[in-house]
This record gives sequence, C-alpha cells and structure tokens, in this order.
Amino acid sequence: PGEPPAAAPGASFLPASAMDAADGGLGMPHVVHHGFAYAVLPPEDPDGRVQWNDESWQRMPAGWELAPTEPGILAGVVAAHGWSSLELHLAGGKVFGTKNSGPQWVGKEVPGAEGTLSSRSSSGAEPGACMEYKPGHKCFRILIRKQLLAAAPAAPQRLPADGAEQQLGELLREVPRLEDRTRQLEATSEDLRRALAAEQQEKQVLEARVDGMQGEMENLAR
Repeated sequence: PGEPPAAAPGASFLPASAMDAADGGLGMPHVVHHGFAYAVLPPEDPDGRVQWNDESWQRMPAGWELAPTEPGILAGVVAAHGWSSLELHLAGGKVFGTKNSGPQWVGKEVPGAEGTLSSRSSSGAEPGACMEYKPGHKCFRILIRKQLLAAAPAAPQRLPADGAEQQLGELLREVPRLEDRTRQLEATSEDLRRALAAEQQEKQVLEARVDGMQGEMENLAR
C-alpha cells in the first residue's frame, strides 16, 4: 500500500545496542501493567531510545497477543515508555506514538499509519504461536502482551512440632490459674449476696420502727 509513513518528528536516534532490561523469566524485556506483561516485537528495551528494526517477520510467542487500544494501555504503557522505537502497532491495525515520539504524538494515533502492520500464518510454529507479524516501518515495533498468573495465596504458617508442644504446655499451666480465679470470683459473689441480704433485713427493721413511731405520734395527737 505505497511507501511507509514518515517517522513522527522530534525524536533522537542512537545506534542499536545490547538490551539491558531484565526479561523476568518471560523471554524478553517487558513492563508489567495491571496484571499483564507488555513487550515489543522485535524485542527491545522498554525504556530504550530509538533503534532501527530490520522490518523482518516476527513470530508471536505462545500465550501472547497484540495489545488492545484501551486508554489505560495508551497512557500507562505506550506513552510511558520509549520502547526503543518511535511508534507502536497495536491490535486493530492502528499505530500510536511512544515516549520517543514528538510531543504531539506521544500516546496519540499517528495519522496515515493504520493498516501498515503485515500478518500471516507461520509454518511449523510451536503450539499457540501460529501468527507472524512484520512492522510497517523500520522505526515501528509491535506491542504485545501476556496475562500474568495471579500469585498463589500464602500457605498458613505452621509452628514446628516443638513450638506447638511448648504452646500447649503453657495453655495447660494457665488452666489452674483460671480455675482459682473463678473460685475467688464465686466466693466474692457469695459474700456480696450475704451482705445484700443483711442490708435488706436491716432496712425492714428500720421501716418497722418508723411505722411504730408514726403510730405513737398519731395517738398523741388525738
């Protein structure tokens, strides 16, 4: 479909160099964003400056896919890193500017670049890696992603056998102390009940005396 689009203005270039981003066991340099690992084809440093690619066919690794054009991905993945390129191909055929692009293109769709990503079925590919892609320009790369497995919940912490025995011994030694305290509280409760009964009896005596004195006063008044 004609000549590839011109690179976005405002970028600076360095010759290709060795990648210095760790692959984290995923086989290529990447960044992690909201549970997905993001990388580019051809693989390069996510925070590297622009390096030309050879516009060769790139096989999609097993378990990876073209990154979708969601706003969070454009802001947190495409615009936040240089990806050793000027622009990135995403799913749907659109191209967006990286951090290395001119200010007007960072995280934005590049006009005239849509549809320049080539794709084909690969031959003799490993299972799950049956597609090949080719960037539309030597300063473009292809943004891909892979969902990361959720971390397994931590196993409950178990005490060593001797530690468990020690705790059990401490609990058993605590039982007699609790029983003694219970007996003390019960004895205290009994003392309180007796004191309350004595106060009730004394109150009744006083009320009877008051009634008697009131009767005598009424008789004198007559």
